[in-house]
Amino acid sequence: MSEIVSEPQATAKAFRTFLLGLDDVIGAHGTAMLLRRAGIAQYIGNYPPSTEERNGYLLRYFSRVILEMFDIYGAMGARAIMQRVGRAQASRGLEESASLVIFARAAMKLMPIQQRVAMVLERSGRALQDQIDVVVRTSKNQDHFFVEMQHCPYCIDWKHTAPVCFAMIGFLHRVLQRATGGTETIEEIECCAQGAAVCKYRITLNPE
Repeated sequence: MSEIVSEPQATAKAFRTFLLGLDDVIGAHGTAMLLRRAGIAQYIGNYPPSTEERNGYLLRYFSRVILEMFDIYGAMGARAIMQRVGRAQASRGLEESASLVIFARAAMKLMPIQQRVAMVLERSGRALQDQIDVVVRTSKNQDHFFVEMQHCPYCIDWKHTAPVCFAMIGFLHRVLQRATGGTETIEEIECCAQGAAVCKYRITLNPE
C-alpha cells in the first residue's frame, strides 16, 4: 500500500473530470472500451465522486487510457480527440467556478493582454497542482509564454518519438480563451515521453 501512495496521484474529482471529458467526446461506450483495455475496468460505470480526496487515483491511469487511444486511433486521431477532451476538462472546471470566472472576466477587461495571459496561466497552474500531484511553472520571454509540467499525467510511464500531451494543449486553449479570444498558438516543445525532464508548452500570442 505504501508504494501506491508514494506514486503521483490525482484527486477523485480530477480523475472523474477526465473520464467525463472522454464521455463528452467519444461517448460512455468509448470510454468503457479504453478503461477495459487499460486494465482499469473497475471504473466502468463507477466513476469516482467529485471530492478532493486522493484514494489511489494514480496519474498513470490517465496515461494508460491515452496510450490505448493512440493504439486504436493512431497519433492523428488521438490528437484530435485529446485536444477536445482537454477543452472539455477545462470547461467543466470553469463551470464549477462560475462566480470566480465572472469576476475574473470583469477584472481582465482592464488589463493588457500580456497581463491577462500571465494571470490565467498562473491561476490555472495553481488549480492543477491542487488537483493532481504535478509541479507547474510558468515563465515568459519577449515573444512567448511557457508552461512546464513535471509528473505530467498524460504521458507518464510511456515513450514516443513525438510530443503526445494533446489534452494539455486543449486545456490551455480553453482556459486562455477568455484572455486572448482564442487567437494563440500552443505547441508542446518538450515531452517526458521523449525523455525530457518536463513537458513544456510554448504559447505564442497572435494578432486578433
